[in-house]
Amino acid sequence: MADKVSVAISACDAAAKEYDDYYKSFSGIDAKAQGTATVGGIVLAAVASFFKDGYVVALMKAGGLKVLVVVLPPALSLVAVILSAVALRVKDIIVPFESVNQMREATDLSKLSSEEFSDEHVITFYLRRNRRWRDALESIHGALQTKANWTLAAQCVLITALFALLVLYLLVLNHA
Repeated sequence: MADKVSVAISACDAAAKEYDDYYKSFSGIDAKAQGTATVGGIVLAAVASFFKDGYVVALMKAGGLKVLVVVLPPALSLVAVILSAVALRVKDIIVPFESVNQMREATDLSKLSSEEFSDEHVITFYLRRNRRWRDALESIHGALQTKANWTLAAQCVLITALFALLVLYLLVLNHA
């Protein structure tokens, strides 16, 4: 029976380490989404500064593709900011452990007399923890993938916005 307990404890420990790795990745992707939103805001500010000089208005009056070049950077950066905000809102994950419930279970187990207490109680305790870890791992894995997909989409849109901003900048320089 002691072997079963040690196997159950090892499974809990392995799950805790894996969850910690997922959580670090989750936090890292959050930072990337925040950074993407920040750069998107900077692109919006850069386009706004072009408007102050009047060059962008002149490009808009020229019509044609120049209007698209003026509209594209702020529109794409706004989309990138929105996608980043969606990525940042992905936080619905199952908590890997419920300390209060575990403490209650441990307290209940400690109240059992020596005759009532068995290794089966310990196994059951760890099997419940293992189920909770499994659910938490599945939850954070799915949320991590969703968050990563939204962040990657935001970054791709932002790269396009930066390229469009470069084209706009070159047109402004050429027009000046």
